[in-house]
Amino acid sequence: MSKNKPPKTGTCVYCGKAGNLTNDHIPPKNLFAKPRPNNLVVVPSCYSCNSNESADDEYLRLMLSLRDDTFEHSDVQQVLPVVYRSLTKPNKVGFSRALFQSIQERNILTSSGIYIGRRQTYDVDLARLDRVAQRIARGLFYHEQHRILPEQYEVFAFSAAGLSNITKDLKDQIITELVDPLLQQTPKTIGNNVFAYRCSFNPEDNNSSVWHFIFYDKVVFLCFTAPRDGAA
Repeated sequence: MSKNKPPKTGTCVYCGKAGNLTNDHIPPKNLFAKPRPNNLVVVPSCYSCNSNESADDEYLRLMLSLRDDTFEHSDVQQVLPVVYRSLTKPNKVGFSRALFQSIQERNILTSSGIYIGRRQTYDVDLARLDRVAQRIARGLFYHEQHRILPEQYEVFAFSAAGLSNITKDLKDQIITELVDPLLQQTPKTIGNNVFAYRCSFNPEDNNSSVWHFIFYDKVVFLCFTAPRDGAA
């Protein structure tokens, strides 16, 4: 019976095009161990936007689950066998080889430059992770506001590691003016601390917003929605 059900039509929250829609999970449902929680967020997405992002969703899960600070999370422990099996697929041989070849021991320093030892590390495509965070922010904007982010606005995303590349003064300003006020909020949590988020909307322009994401109770991303350059 469900096979004969006509597809849902409407506007995709990502590309803004009208047409047949499917449900996209925000954040990706592959981050959650089965049985998955009953409060997963879904937003309307066209088939193209949904399917084209699946590789990035898988990459996010891989990078999050291989971290030292998330490894003992119960959901990570349950999804790891799936992650490892995915690395052995024939179409992932090249990626797996590149990942393992990038593993090497490096000196680990604190933010103040103090040497704390050596650790095995691997290369991470931060831009790819930020791209997933951007999509999550766009989807949650729709979930919170019940409307699509106008095309005159865009989404910016930064992992905590990415923020380390900006100047100290700017980083301190972001933390003081944006992050600290957000942290006063009670986060909205999905699953067993697999994903939590806080958000704030500019009272003078509710299309401008700030988002604070935490994955597996450890990994932080900061996102913004703001007018595009040159937008009125």
